[in-house]
Amino acid sequence: MLGRDTIAVEEARWRGDSLHGVILVQEPALTRYEYRIRVSPRGGLLSASVTESALGPQTWQARRQVTMRAVGDSVDIGIEPDGVRRTVLAPEAALSLPGSAALVWLAARRFDLLGVDSAALPWVAPLGGPGGRFIVRRRGAQELEYRLSGGFSLLRRDSVGNIVAIDARGTTLKIEVAAAAAGVMERVTERWAGQPAGPLSPRDTVRARVGAADMWIDYGRPAVRGRNVFGAGVLGDTVWRTGANAATQFETSLPLEFASGRLPAGRYTLFTRIRDDQSELIFNGRVAIWGTQYASASDVLRVRMLRGAGAFAERLSIRVDSSNAAIVIHWADQVFRVPFRVAVTTGGG
Repeated sequence: MLGRDTIAVEEARWRGDSLHGVILVQEPALTRYEYRIRVSPRGGLLSASVTESALGPQTWQARRQVTMRAVGDSVDIGIEPDGVRRTVLAPEAALSLPGSAALVWLAARRFDLLGVDSAALPWVAPLGGPGGRFIVRRRGAQELEYRLSGGFSLLRRDSVGNIVAIDARGTTLKIEVAAAAAGVMERVTERWAGQPAGPLSPRDTVRARVGAADMWIDYGRPAVRGRNVFGAGVLGDTVWRTGANAATQFETSLPLEFASGRLPAGRYTLFTRIRDDQSELIFNGRVAIWGTQYASASDVLRVRMLRGAGAFAERLSIRVDSSNAAIVIHWADQVFRVPFRVAVTTGGG
């Protein structure tokens, strides 16, 4: 923890009926969120304010200000200077902000107050990210499982209810959270402020032509950053967005033939399942989605990938090998190839 793979640090304090916290997030660029949240005796949101700031030449400069207020069974949300005003149906809602674990703790506290073994809590994300329902169930005295998107995460707490760890490695989010020592926020702020600005996983686009077929790929390029990216801590036998951030998109102007079937012409999202014995490339019919929004019911075709060793590549790359008609995925020291051929069409069909 707190190595090159750290993307967020949070410091929060609970007092009576309110939570005050600061989050520092590296992705997509260095951003600071300061929030104040007041909750009801049942643990639901009463009001909140969030200030999003970017690092200026000498100090943090506010970019957006969010205000939230519970009105009956809804939450009124305002965002300035965007001029956004909206109302969300979410009785006694929980709140989500980028990089926050303390807000997961706050939702878990509300779950404890309900005194049930499972629940679906309304979940509001005013600045983007998973929203809708916070599905939670009790696993033990100090352990809860919860789901926002892409699988269940495990929340572990100590005897007084503080977060010990969150394990979301088995979800499409691929993150871990651990309690940190005092003073970490100051050290991390100083270190990150000295780094070049920009996204951790820049976007890239690939265009290729194989035979008469035109192909296009749009994807995020994560870096290894010292991790064992194909181990259980990162990908290990879970569905992966084959990139970072928004789901990777693949488009072909003509049908393609793979060993396991035919892929009609069109646009798809690419997901992968990396296993030691057999890895798969998944063409999914849902497009223009975030990379954690995988739904297996929309799978169009699954194709086995040929796996081999290659020269070390810090950043993920995806390309089309036009000479040998193959999709090639290369990251760290692993290369995955998916051979295909352009389908012959007749009669304009």
